[in-house]
Amino acid sequence: MLTNKNEVLAAALDQTNTWLAQTLSRPDLQLQLISQPIARAAAMRFERGGGPRRKVHWNWEEIFFSRVRHQDAWMYAMVRAGRPRAMCYGRIQVKGGHVSLEYLERTPYARGIRGVTAPTAFQFARAVALLLDLREVRLNEPFPCLVRYYERVLEGAIRHPAVGPVKYLSVKVAL
Repeated sequence: MLTNKNEVLAAALDQTNTWLAQTLSRPDLQLQLISQPIARAAAMRFERGGGPRRKVHWNWEEIFFSRVRHQDAWMYAMVRAGRPRAMCYGRIQVKGGHVSLEYLERTPYARGIRGVTAPTAFQFARAVALLLDLREVRLNEPFPCLVRYYERVLEGAIRHPAVGPVKYLSVKVAL
């Protein structure tokens, strides 16, 4: 088991990029971890690329500097042809025994990644969980209109709570 956060994230990144290339036959897509030196530029490029058709207006630079730097967390960009096409922020909850996906967004104009963004985010979070011997991946506060899609895409996803507005979806990770 790896214990250093940077080693865990690097290993999960490598596993997920291999999964994209070999399992999904998408070597044109690569995940790149966002670090402090590139956080501002990556966030600006992503947000500009989405234009006015973005469904959410999260400030990815602010998310990085207020959350990623001070917690066991990560941010990555899904890159295609040198441009960020999706962004993801997640946290590692060792005491809670899970990894959570907190924010996930793809650019509305990005061709060829529709249907790949959520499974890739889950695959990355699953790799982090497995490397840390954690038992669960959670997708926190999903958009209500996407809950059924996530349930279909994330095999074994369980709604919490089972009735009413979904606070999170959880998937058990086989150790």
